[in-house]
Amino acid sequence: MELVFNELSFREYQDDYGLINSFILLGELFEKSRFYGYNHLLFPSNLSAIKACNNKNFSEWLNNIPTPKRNKILPIIFKRPFTDDYLGDKRESLASYYFVSEELKIKQEYCDGLATAEIMDIPSISLSNHQIWLNNRLTIFKESEHSPLELEVTNLATDEFLNSDEFRNFSERISTVNLQPSLLTLDQKHISLRDDHGKDKLQKLAERMVKNIYVNGIINSMPFNSKTSRFIKSVYKNGIIEVVMHWEDAGYGMVIETTGRNFKETNEIAKILRDEFDR
Repeated sequence: MELVFNELSFREYQDDYGLINSFILLGELFEKSRFYGYNHLLFPSNLSAIKACNNKNFSEWLNNIPTPKRNKILPIIFKRPFTDDYLGDKRESLASYYFVSEELKIKQEYCDGLATAEIMDIPSISLSNHQIWLNNRLTIFKESEHSPLELEVTNLATDEFLNSDEFRNFSERISTVNLQPSLLTLDQKHISLRDDHGKDKLQKLAERMVKNIYVNGIINSMPFNSKTSRFIKSVYKNGIIEVVMHWEDAGYGMVIETTGRNFKETNEIAKILRDEFDR
């Protein structure tokens, strides 16, 4: 499992010594998290260029601290995959997430680490330099068609939270892959599709897909995706899967509700559906 670094937690560092010690403590906290199965700490792909301390970017700051201290920090960072690699096609959605804090004078700022945590259903891990970053849950926003969505990210910054029942339960939930069959009968599985061009073809596929034991129903049609060559377009932690009939020129698509209870389970169901229905 992965933890992802919250790069916004660089905020408010005014001295090199404080940042050095916080980074070392963050590394120690990550090592302790291995008890729950966390084995990789993700960093933003542009970590080197992020402002870290005293108006220096992270790379400049790292190159100017004493070598013994730098050698303690280097093993923590710069290990692949970075967030872009980890997210794959989902990295396109990063720009729709932002963080707001009056206390830190952050009006609306892009948040790579926190967005990755929300998208992939994993915890963020923050430097402990400000009270805000010590919160067990951090609120971020996602732009949507009507009004921004308010979302919560589980955030690790202290030994106290690491050892809490809440963090243990969260870690168990996201690591569990125990696929559950739908409790709905075939007659109860609803198929809802828009009256768009290609509905007849989607309907035929939908009627086959709802027979899968992990499918609860078909929620809606999707805009055409004529340029894709993949059956699975997107997988979400809440059990939602988007699929595309890429063998059709127009790329008809639909949104499927499954029994997945976390990202890992939903991703496994997506593989099952791909193997059964892709061409």
